[in-house]
Amino acid sequence: MFCSNCGHKLNEGEAFCPNCGQKKEDSTNLGSSNQSTVNGSGVVNSKAGTTNTMAILSLVFSVLGLLIAGLPLGIISVCFGATALNHLKSFPEEKGKGLAIAGIALGAFDIIAVVIQLLVLA
Repeated sequence: MFCSNCGHKLNEGEAFCPNCGQKKEDSTNLGSSNQSTVNGSGVVNSKAGTTNTMAILSLVFSVLGLLIAGLPLGIISVCFGATALNHLKSFPEEKGKGLAIAGIALGAFDIIAVVIQLLVLA
């Protein structure tokens, strides 16, 4: 069993986590609506089944970059998308891989479009 707060592995008979002090959950609560999962490295993810926020923001910023300010929002979009993909490697039960990839692609397009505009106007 793992600590619901920090993900530390708990030994049988421990009432509190030796790492963070969190009280051990009852085994009767394991079937509750909180869908915590443990990845391969023993880290608890309480957001299983949800869409990754960084992936959503990556796509939103890239679309805004097409409309408003391509270069800064394009850079932010690529960074957020790469961060989301890296996080999703550790927590594959979260959703949003396609959103992150789309955000990276559109963010790169934003950056390239601004560079081309600057070269044409120069």
